[in-house]
Amino acid sequence: SPMPPRHSADGKVLGVCGPGVVEALDAVGAEVDIVDGADRPARQRGYDAVVVGIRAGITAAHLSLAVRAVLEGATLLGPSADPLHPVADGFDIGGGALLAAVAYATGVEALVGGKPHPPMAAVVRQRFGSVDVVVGDQARSDGRLAEQLGARFLLVRSGVGSRGEDPAVLVAARYDDLARA
Repeated sequence: SPMPPRHSADGKVLGVCGPGVVEALDAVGAEVDIVDGADRPARQRGYDAVVVGIRAGITAAHLSLAVRAVLEGATLLGPSADPLHPVADGFDIGGGALLAAVAYATGVEALVGGKPHPPMAAVVRQRFGSVDVVVGDQARSDGRLAEQLGARFLLVRSGVGSRGEDPAVLVAARYDDLARA
């Protein structure tokens, strides 16, 4: 069974994520080891947190490093719960699906900061106050965020939405092309 997560001020983070997330971690003073390419980070143990997100080139070996760190007590974090990521020729696996793989392997529930989770709703409220409409292509994330904000949800059919539909989410309108809406 996994060790309980440890929290410490020195913020040693294993980043299995893209450059935008790494930039945000750097901005708050975290000491980040990035898992990139075939290289393993110099440190193999003693992480306070693991951040798993979308990044081109993530392999099973990268996710295994994340699993090991979580089993040793690191907190599992993710910026997104999106299962799919739309690309020009279809879909790639989303950051949320990668995060779910590590969570499933370790039996640890991940803390997600992005939509539709409470940290994102709090940031949106703080920055924008009342929100009338949320536009997105995934009911499971964008639609649930709209619910948390008490806003109407407009679904844009990127192709992800049909796979990410959630019958419990109220969709105010559906569009094939937002530019022509």
